[in-house]
Amino acid sequence: MRFEPFIRAPFGYRDLTATKLPTDLLRSFLAPLINDRGIRRDAMKFFGATDTRDTLAAATKLPELDVPALLVWGTADTLFPVSDAERLRDALKDATLVKVPDAKVFVALDQPDAVAKAITEFVAARPLAGSTR
Repeated sequence: MRFEPFIRAPFGYRDLTATKLPTDLLRSFLAPLINDRGIRRDAMKFFGATDTRDTLAAATKLPELDVPALLVWGTADTLFPVSDAERLRDALKDATLVKVPDAKVFVALDQPDAVAKAITEFVAARPLAGSTR
């Protein structure tokens, strides 16, 4: 099966990354779904069971969440604009938003160094209780 046309289409991975990812990498994302009947069955169960009501109910509980949260967001993302990240940050008690230029949904694939830096700085600023660091 030729993966290239599908994975580069708007309904594939094209709009998820700002960079053109190697076809072999994208193929590795889809191969288990295509080649394994059990994975296909589980995926269909999962997606068939998703309900917007559950997502909206979870969103109402975000202000109660009392843990630090790091949001690393691609500024080139058109599916989930930065305004979504800002709204999520504002809904959480202790959230840090790091905006990453030249990245979309798959920020870690577009800008892995920026994501690693954001995580490193976030964790370093919040040592574990009882830590001797």
